[in-house]
Amino acid sequence: MIEGLKPYAKYKDAELTTLGAIPSHWVQRRAKYLFREIDERSETGAEEMLSVSHKTGVTPRSQKNVTMFMAESNVGHKLCRPDDVVINTMWAWMAALGVSRHTGLVSPAYGVYRPKPGAPTLLSKYADALLRTEAYRTEYVCRSTGINSSRLRLYPEMFLRIPILVPPADEQAAIVKFLDHADRQINRYIRAKRKLIALLNEQKQAIIHRAVTRGLDPNVKLKPSGVEWLGDVPEHWEVRRLKWVTRLQRGYDLPADKQVAGAYPVVSSGGIIGRHHEFKASAPGVVMGRYGSTEAIFYLEEPYWPHNTSLFVTDFQRNNARWWVLA
Repeated sequence: MIEGLKPYAKYKDAELTTLGAIPSHWVQRRAKYLFREIDERSETGAEEMLSVSHKTGVTPRSQKNVTMFMAESNVGHKLCRPDDVVINTMWAWMAALGVSRHTGLVSPAYGVYRPKPGAPTLLSKYADALLRTEAYRTEYVCRSTGINSSRLRLYPEMFLRIPILVPPADEQAAIVKFLDHADRQINRYIRAKRKLIALLNEQKQAIIHRAVTRGLDPNVKLKPSGVEWLGDVPEHWEVRRLKWVTRLQRGYDLPADKQVAGAYPVVSSGGIIGRHHEFKASAPGVVMGRYGSTEAIFYLEEPYWPHNTSLFVTDFQRNNARWWVLA
């Protein structure tokens, strides 16, 4: 066990009620005794732009696929430096904040807080993990102001009143070491599971392909299908063009302002995009993309509205609808 993570002998209640009990020797300090708000602006706008996310904390924007509006000039943006706490004021309720490891620029609307000289030691990696926990996120919600969640703002005076846990520096280091170790292990497990899922999906597709092109009898006699990519098929099967075994029709227009909430799914080329109070097609249904996601096929077991971005089957010609999807 990593030193510093063994059970403690005594506990006490944390000032932050969402944290519950904490080791009795840990210090609690209001953020205003640990940090001071900084409003340092860039004169050139040449520094690296940083992104602040509830998932990844503070990272270079170049590492992200950012599609949001980009300002023509970054002059006047706020500067942050390593160990600064950066808070997206408008998204603090989602814990969109973190401790920066970089020198760079953030939005002028963000809060930047720098460790105070002489304040109790707070290791940046420990602080980053602590301030983005669910317990602190809940506190940000309580201390933010606004008429609804999408308009909440965590202003500096409210953040600086929040109690911060400050364990001894050696325990902070041990906690960081433990979290790094756990993170590496969990990421290895995730990679292994993803590989397994990929292999199982390949196996699934192989089983489906074998079943729908050869049937279930391994000893059945085969004949050439006449389709190069399809190969041989059971000799008693027929091979016909799609147009002879089904009927396809373009979906129906349904502008967003005409859609009325209801029980019936609206199915576009990308899948279900909402529900409407009316339906145009009965179950079972098969819908495929007309443009965009043309490889996607969806099976419906309830009445539905096929959107105009899709094609849907109007007549299965006595064929099984599920078979149509698999084939």
